[in-house]
Amino acid sequence: MPKQFARLVDAERSTFQATLARVSDTSVFAKATVIASAEARFIVAEQRDQLGLAADILLEPQGRDSAAAVAVAALHAAAADPQAVVLILAADHVVPDTVAFVDAVRRAAAGARAGYTMTLGIEPDRPATDYGYIRRGEPIAEAP
Repeated sequence: MPKQFARLVDAERSTFQATLARVSDTSVFAKATVIASAEARFIVAEQRDQLGLAADILLEPQGRDSAAAVAVAALHAAAADPQAVVLILAADHVVPDTVAFVDAVRRAAAGARAGYTMTLGIEPDRPATDYGYIRRGEPIAEAP
């Protein structure tokens, strides 16, 4: 069982289910889109359905790393709304403060709508080539 589908942190749901639940407030988020391998399609659908949430499921015929999945997700979102702001999330992150998460997403979305590329994450404590290098720019004014 891939780790994102196991109940490792929460006895009630997997980190995948926690991720779906985290973005389920329809006043803030559009319907989620899940990019999954063809092998994982049934467990993705089952765990989505256990929550009673809607989410589109797009299947990768073979894994091609994150960039291809992100591109497909962006194209899928743009087909529904050419002005869509896309939030890319890993399915195995633990986010204990959902209120702070949603607030950060709202602020990041405002920055994205203003033309900035926004990232959310923890402050790194060392360089990590696995994640690339991001040089922080000057602070921008808070969105209205």
